[in-house]
Amino acid sequence: MKFEIALGYNSKLDKLETLKAINIIKNNLKQKIMERNLLIEINPALVTNKELWLNDDFQGTQRALDFDLVNNNFYGEILQSNNKYRRHFLMKNGLQNVGDGVISDFSCLRRDEKIGNTTSNIYDEIGFEIVVNKYETDYLNDFIVALYGQLISVDEMVKDEFDQLEKEHLSTQITFISFSKLKALYPFISFKERLNRFAKENGSFVLTNFVKKLFNTKDLNNFSEDVFDFNSYSIIYTYNPVTESAVEIAYLSYSVDREILQEQNLLLKENFKTKTGYDHLVTTGKLPLTISGGVYTSKFTMLVLEKNHIAEVQNSIWSKDFEDFCDKNEINIL
Repeated sequence: MKFEIALGYNSKLDKLETLKAINIIKNNLKQKIMERNLLIEINPALVTNKELWLNDDFQGTQRALDFDLVNNNFYGEILQSNNKYRRHFLMKNGLQNVGDGVISDFSCLRRDEKIGNTTSNIYDEIGFEIVVNKYETDYLNDFIVALYGQLISVDEMVKDEFDQLEKEHLSTQITFISFSKLKALYPFISFKERLNRFAKENGSFVLTNFVKKLFNTKDLNNFSEDVFDFNSYSIIYTYNPVTESAVEIAYLSYSVDREILQEQNLLLKENFKTKTGYDHLVTTGKLPLTISGGVYTSKFTMLVLEKNHIAEVQNSIWSKDFEDFCDKNEINIL
C-alpha cells in the first residue's frame, strides 16, 4: 500500500464531479450550522499582530510563520488556528450575549504537520464560536448530537446528487465513550487500534475525557493551555472503510475561563503565555465564555466522497514521487 492508497483504488467521482461535490458539502454544511445556531458568517483571519497572541502554537510544536511589515515597528504572524481569533472577534464587536456566535471557513498552512493520507500541510475547518454563560456537559453533548445530525443530512444530500456513492457513510446513532472506558474495552492494543476497532464495530462515536490522559504521548496533538477546556474537549470519530481507519470529523469544547486557565497552567506550565494580551483578557473576564468547535472539512469530504487520499479533495503541495504515483495510477489530485 504505497502512500497509504489501497492497491487498485479508483475514485467513484471524476475531477469535475469531485469539485461540484466539495462545494455542495461546504456550502450546505455551513448553511445548516448557521441557520440552527443563528450565526454570523465572518471572513477567517489569516494574520495577526504577534503581540496579541491570537495564534496557537500547540505547546511550541508548530513553528510560527512570522514576518516584518514595511514602515511598521511590529511583526505579523500567519494564524495556524482561528479559535482564539473568533473569540476575540466576539468581544471586539460587542457580541457577548448568550447565543451570539460566528462561523468561518478557515484554512491555514502548518509546516510542521505530519503528512499522511488524511493530513497535509494545509489545515481546514468550518469553525464556529458561540457565547454561553456556563459550563454544562449536557448542553455541550446536545450540541454535538445536533451537529452530527447536520453531518448526516449533508451526507444524504450528496448521495442524492451522485448515485454512484454509497447510501450511508455515517451511522444513524452516535455513541459517547470516555478514554477510560475505551481502554477498558480493548486493554491490550494501542490507542489508534482502539479507535479503529470501536468505530468499525459500533459506528460513529464521541471520544470524551481523553486530553489529560494522553499528555506526553505520541497519540495526542499538543494542546495549548489557553484555548480549550481539556475536560470538555470532545472529538467525533467515524469509521472510513476506504482508508480502513477511524477518522475524526469534528471537535467541540468549551473555551477556558480564568479558573480553568490557572488549573491548566499548573499542568503545562506555559508561564510565558500568562503575560500575553490574550491571556490577560481571559484572566480579567473580558472575553466571553464560548463553545468552540469545527468540522474537519477535508476529512469529512474524504469520507462522504469515498476518497482514499486528502490530495483528492484539497489543494496542497506534494512530493514528485507522490504526483508521479497518482498520475501513473490515474488518481486525480487537486
